Amino acid sequence: MHSGRIAGVLGPTNTGKTHYAIERMLAHRTGIIGLPLRLLAREVYDKVVAIRGPSVVALLTGEERIIPPRVQYWVCTVEAMPQNNGVDFVAIDEIQLCADPERGHLFTQRLLSARGLHETLFLGSDTMRGPISQLIPEAIFIRRERLSKLSYAGSKKISRMPTRSAIVGFSVDNVYAMAELLRRQKGGTAVVLGALSPRTRNAQVELYQNGEVDYLVATDAIGMGLNLDVHHVAFSGLSKFDGRRMRPLAPNELAQIAGRAGRGMADGSFGVTGEAPNLDEGVANAIVNHRFTPIKRLQWRNSDLAFSNVDILIKRLGISPTNEVFIKARESDDLIALKNLAEMPEVRARAVNTSSVRLLWDICRIPDFRGISPAEHANLLSIIFNHLHETGKLPEAWLARQINLIDRIDGDIDTLSKRLAFIRTWTYVAQSGEWLEDVEYWREATREIEDRLSDALHKALTKRFVDRRTSVLLRRLKQKEGLLAEVNDNGEVTVEGEFVGRLEGFRFLQDKNAIGTEAKTLKAASLQALMPYFNLRADRFYNAPDTELDFTDQGGLMWGEHAVGKLEPGDDPLKPQIRAFVDDTAGQDVMQKVQRRLQHFIDRKIASLFEPLMLLQRDEALNGLARGFAFRMVEGFGILPRPSVVDDVKALDQDARGMLRKHGVRFGQFTIFMPLLLKPAATRLRILLWSLACKLDEFPISPPPGLVTIPVDTSAPAGYDIMAGYRNSNTRAIRIDMLERLADMIRVEDTRAGFEAKPDMLSITGMTLEQFSDLLQGLGYNAEKLERDKVKLTKPGIEPVEKIETSTEAGDLASKGPSFNSDLQTSEAEIASDPVVDWSLGDKFSEETSADTQSADREVVNAEALNLAENPAPVEKETYFVFTWSTRNKPKQNSLQRDFRKSDDQGNTKSRSKGKRMQHKDGLKPKTDQSKPEKTKKIDPDNPFAAALMGLKTRN
Repeated sequence: MHSGRIAGVLGPTNTGKTHYAIERMLAHRTGIIGLPLRLLAREVYDKVVAIRGPSVVALLTGEERIIPPRVQYWVCTVEAMPQNNGVDFVAIDEIQLCADPERGHLFTQRLLSARGLHETLFLGSDTMRGPISQLIPEAIFIRRERLSKLSYAGSKKISRMPTRSAIVGFSVDNVYAMAELLRRQKGGTAVVLGALSPRTRNAQVELYQNGEVDYLVATDAIGMGLNLDVHHVAFSGLSKFDGRRMRPLAPNELAQIAGRAGRGMADGSFGVTGEAPNLDEGVANAIVNHRFTPIKRLQWRNSDLAFSNVDILIKRLGISPTNEVFIKARESDDLIALKNLAEMPEVRARAVNTSSVRLLWDICRIPDFRGISPAEHANLLSIIFNHLHETGKLPEAWLARQINLIDRIDGDIDTLSKRLAFIRTWTYVAQSGEWLEDVEYWREATREIEDRLSDALHKALTKRFVDRRTSVLLRRLKQKEGLLAEVNDNGEVTVEGEFVGRLEGFRFLQDKNAIGTEAKTLKAASLQALMPYFNLRADRFYNAPDTELDFTDQGGLMWGEHAVGKLEPGDDPLKPQIRAFVDDTAGQDVMQKVQRRLQHFIDRKIASLFEPLMLLQRDEALNGLARGFAFRMVEGFGILPRPSVVDDVKALDQDARGMLRKHGVRFGQFTIFMPLLLKPAATRLRILLWSLACKLDEFPISPPPGLVTIPVDTSAPAGYDIMAGYRNSNTRAIRIDMLERLADMIRVEDTRAGFEAKPDMLSITGMTLEQFSDLLQGLGYNAEKLERDKVKLTKPGIEPVEKIETSTEAGDLASKGPSFNSDLQTSEAEIASDPVVDWSLGDKFSEETSADTQSADREVVNAEALNLAENPAPVEKETYFVFTWSTRNKPKQNSLQRDFRKSDDQGNTKSRSKGKRMQHKDGLKPKTDQSKPEKTKKIDPDNPFAAALMGLKTRN
């Protein structure tokens, strides 16, 4: 019989009972406090160590033993409390767990036997007053009132959950689902499970306590004394699996968890969320007013055990209580393991005396942390028992193999959780000092592995359920603190060190992975943080040189690689409007500054590339028809098809034309244009401005620079070829300046009698003969395709062999030497002047070829002649075209072509002599090497190019 004071400190949650017990223990010289959870034991241990130091405080749990040499205070789990230590003070927390079906018998046994020499306290719910009074009549009671109010808030969606809330689930899957939902909508949450190691649990709680996250998702483990800064508790379910079946939670169990809200003097609330139904009004009122059905019966299991044999031990554990306050506890894990082991022949054969049965019972009390199945757990325990019974120690090699299989930190949350559960088994084994040779080594080894796995699990939980970016930004926004933004060279934006998106020009493009509430948070935080940066970037942009800016073929305006604006049609085609790409939140000052800079850029670009056209537009000296024609040129961006202005051209006198020519206007046969505006940069800008003026949906791009002809783009809008500086002609388009050069070459030809393509014509167009034919047909000419014998070119000084009489004898042929039919001989001058001669068979020799060389060549020719006499080669044919002006295309007054009436650059027209068309029985007879020399045509003396043409004729 102990003479010390026994008291029941009873009341609802948040009454400071645990704090009171710590104060009372430290008021004594020695003491023990038993707590329901390893997590809570570690929390209390840290508090006591902070007050008295580690040298006098011990921590004793199933998996952790910290026992200094001079222990004064013991902080333990209820299962690990030392018995009969003779300490001055003993306290048991959460004494209402005496009614718990799974662990209640342990708390009942402590209620009956644990006593301090001077003081004993039982802490818990007021529902335990009756049983304590019955079992301990001398006990006194201290009523503790709640320090804050607790209210029922009903049901709330996760999206509307207030900050500093704890969402409670009763399964791992439910906890993970709630945590994932909170991560997406609120930026993240901490996760607390009963199976977590103290290290992992403390790290997760720290996330919540220091404000990195505003939400906590947990199992009912938080209901056992974990003191957290929680304002609201929400239940995601109202039933749990108790190891045997799913059952609804009792009101007092709900109150134990709901009471975590409103710690200290702060009021709290509780409610439901997700699929959980609303609480019954009576249950809600009971929780608010702390009024619950008193506990009448406590779980009990016989603690007076006998170890003579296994059967007797099992029988003693199954004895029923005689006191009506108690109810026989259901079979716990240790008793189930004992029964399973008793059925194993090898185990039963070994457990034949008191010491072996006691050893077997100690091994059966190893918790089933792995939770695979009772049979699997019993199999592991049998191996441990056989090793210990045989040698008294566990083989270190075997133990090392078991632990090495677990010592890995890769894998997902579930994998790490399983490894952590496995290592807890070996941590528990290592705490039993008599089972291992090197106890300290294995305690340290298992502790290090558990710590590594705990850290890895914490990182995995945080990575999966905490979006640090959103949580940090939410916290800063809530605190209304200035946010620090940084933009690197790649345009990546970080706010408070977290990546939030990219800054392209003056528009913020937030991270595409952010959705829902996270996206809103990112945008709000990012734009707030970027405000100063927008102004700095606008200043730098305004002062940037024009070389850093450019326009795209679709009208976009670029600053380096970033789009900063777009061109839009204006009232004047040469003065397009600007639409700047600037976020509204950047402010009007930034918007106007960017818009002004872009307007300056495009205005200067037009003035530079279209300088001749702008000078023409501003020339005040132009008047009358010349001024009107200049206006038409400006409207056409410096290019006008001649048929569209044929009447205006006729109306211009020589003075007006001269004034226009001074500005670089060229009056061509097909096009009126300004050659300087055909340069690639000017062409690109002209197409863009024309597309804007036409309000096209998709702008065509300018042709590649330097090409004389290009394929006709049939999908291009009407008028594109002229704006690109080309004229369509059947399948290809030719550049307008080269077309005029071609027209000048054709002008000297007899287009009525017919002419062939000259090498210069093919050269300037870069076309094959077939392509050239197609081009001229598109310009209104007929093309007649003909064939003739191909003339082979021989070396200078050697008569060509064109024909050999097959009837001539070889000897006669040799005696004749190189003499041939004069009708088939072609002079060197004729060969050189023929544009279609095939030079591939001949080499160009020096005119000063030696006589010896010529003689050798003649011998080779004679030999070849002999060979040809025996094997005459077929005559090779060549294709050529004769082009004539099509009478079907004889134009009216505004036609592109005017038959054989020619227009020079001065606009003068003159008639050319109508040469008689050569008639042939098969039609037009092409020129051959036997045709008469062409008559020399008279040159118009009034033509300004007469002298040059006359000189050319003379040279030819």
